[in-house]
Amino acid sequence: MSDEGASDASGTRQALRGAFPRTLRPVVDEALAIIPPPSKPRLDSFVLSGLSTSGIGPLLVAGESIVIPYRIYSPEPTTAAKQTLSGEAAVVLACAYSRHNDGFVRERALRQFVLEDRPWIVPFVIQLLGEYVPEIAKVVVEALDDVARRAYEEFGADNPDFLRLTQQHTISYWAEFYGGRYLFGGYPPVRAMLGLGLWRGPAGRRRLARWRRLHAD
Repeated sequence: MSDEGASDASGTRQALRGAFPRTLRPVVDEALAIIPPPSKPRLDSFVLSGLSTSGIGPLLVAGESIVIPYRIYSPEPTTAAKQTLSGEAAVVLACAYSRHNDGFVRERALRQFVLEDRPWIVPFVIQLLGEYVPEIAKVVVEALDDVARRAYEEFGADNPDFLRLTQQHTISYWAEFYGGRYLFGGYPPVRAMLGLGLWRGPAGRRRLARWRRLHAD
């Protein structure tokens, strides 16, 4: 990568570096080194500046505070570049691309790490459940039998506000866009959160009732 390209990608890399525990820094830097610059250089600085308004966090992961960028805009690295990574760095890279602006990229990335038993993947999975593409949440539903649920329960205990916000987003998207397609209990994000031990049904129904009252007009 040219010096100009490296500069273009610096904001995205800096934002992603803060999305993982510091103990992973060498592995994270290995993964981030192959991320291309965004097709529009201004989007790189937008990722970094956006952390103050749209970053996800701070979240507590394994005793460390992290902040995850809401979106990144860099194209996916080439297959040849990905093949140079260690196994751990490949998981980091997949987590990073679960924040991509293209939903198909996010889904492909999730499939690469959803079964990994590492506490630092958990916020990346949960964030996808609170977004607006239920097909991505289906990936988690399909993996529930093999997911390490303990890591999700521990993360949930450490980050109750984030879980509440994720539930609120899930309810809002279901009620606004998907209520005619899914029953509430069958909506993939809800099924995934229930399966991971992150959502009590009655609490969700109470929040749904509040949402309906607020939007009755």
